[in-house]
Amino acid sequence: MGTLLIFASVVIRAWATFSGRWPRGWVMLLLAAYGLLLLGRQRRPAWFAAVRARSLIYLGLQSSFVLALMLIPLRHDFFTLLFIPLSLQAVELFGRRVGFAWIAAYPSVMLVLYTLGPRLWGQVYFDIEPPTGVAMTMLYGALCFFVGQIAHVRQQAEAARQANQRLLADLQVTHRQLQDYAAQAEELAVTYERNRLARELHDSVTQTVFSMTLAVQAARLLFDKEPTRVAAQVDRVQELARSASREIQTLVSQLRPASITADGLVAALQRHIAERQTRDGLQVQLRVIGDGALPDRVATGVFHIVQEALNNVVKHAGVGAATITLSLAETPACVEVADEGAGFEVSEDAPRRGHFGLSTMAERAKEIGWDLTIDSQPGRGTRLRIVAPTNGHG
Repeated sequence: MGTLLIFASVVIRAWATFSGRWPRGWVMLLLAAYGLLLLGRQRRPAWFAAVRARSLIYLGLQSSFVLALMLIPLRHDFFTLLFIPLSLQAVELFGRRVGFAWIAAYPSVMLVLYTLGPRLWGQVYFDIEPPTGVAMTMLYGALCFFVGQIAHVRQQAEAARQANQRLLADLQVTHRQLQDYAAQAEELAVTYERNRLARELHDSVTQTVFSMTLAVQAARLLFDKEPTRVAAQVDRVQELARSASREIQTLVSQLRPASITADGLVAALQRHIAERQTRDGLQVQLRVIGDGALPDRVATGVFHIVQEALNNVVKHAGVGAATITLSLAETPACVEVADEGAGFEVSEDAPRRGHFGLSTMAERAKEIGWDLTIDSQPGRGTRLRIVAPTNGHG
């Protein structure tokens, strides 16, 4: 819009300045050609910028039109205003380096015409004194460079806007990918917990129910043959039922653990130890060294590992006591669960031989970035230890 206003002002001034069929007709013809190209460039900027030769022809023609107007006697300085729109478009078409080279040519032409014109063509054609011409050259030249700099800043802003749009598009894609990954991770976590509970049910409740079925069948067979032994079988069924109930309660407590985030890891472990003592008769001594805090995600993982370790004590150790040592005073933090039970041979294929709890604990330790080690031998108990990475709590 600004370039069109400059052009309109030059047209009005030229119409008011020149009279007669000549040179007014010639001036209006040149201005009309300049205006048509200027309007076409604004309407279809991409067409002019698509081919470099096309841009060169455009600027060359426009500059020639202005030069021709400046040479019409008596030459008037307001025609140099037409170099200002061309300065803007030179930078838009060719960038800063080539565009400013075009702009530098405009003051050079002005300086030659304003200072040498009267001497070369006589005062009839150029009625401006050289000092005035130098001042006008400096003024119009400064305007041309200023407009060119504005065009350069606009190009930088447009490039930054396009870069921001690309970055925004990339961020949106990344956000969608992260959402997909989060959904997949959540689905995997659900599948993992479902599989773990299936293994627990198979290892504990299913076996207990199967034993109950055998006991009931034995009682039916003994009812007619040896009635005196039926009571013992009924007692065994009752004990197995209580055992199955304890196992189910254990699984339910694992699904709904105490609030670790709200009360902290130590309080959650104390509540769980009290539940295990009531439910299983397991005596657990908890030793806490230091009062440091673990991140919520890490504390939750540690809690589940200790929970699984106590399950293994109840199921496999053959003893009713265990010790938990939670060391938070030093870096790295560590947790140890120890018992003096039956123990076992530690090997890489232990999970495949029925020790599913070991693989579960190893996976949980890996999730929080801690290292898990197990020290056990038959008849000498088991010592499970998880240690935080040396650079922190994981």
